Amino acid sequence: MRSGTFPPRSYGGHFTELGFNAIAFSGVAHCWARDIRTVNADSGVFASGWFCTVTGLRCELDGATLAKGGTFGHHGVTLGGRDNLLTCFDISYKEDGTPPYREMTDFAGA
Repeated sequence: MRSGTFPPRSYGGHFTELGFNAIAFSGVAHCWARDIRTVNADSGVFASGWFCTVTGLRCELDGATLAKGGTFGHHGVTLGGRDNLLTCFDISYKEDGTPPYREMTDFAGA
């Protein structure tokens, strides 16, 4: 899976996002998303399921303006469900959301 580039813009703050979200999957099992690069996304990956892996995620900014407090976007990644894995990720900006994980989720190689 690969995602794309969204237009540069000023970030207005939490819950003002315009919906430039890259990838979402829900209610799935034994799935993966890999080698994902997003630019100026409000959220990079929403993954909700069981035994899913997200690897090689890069969330970047290019020409976007940060909000007060130096934040941009809602989440680089949100993992819901159980027994999921996020590995080899780089979120190059401070997110303006709540913690993007649930219990029984593992993070490695940040």
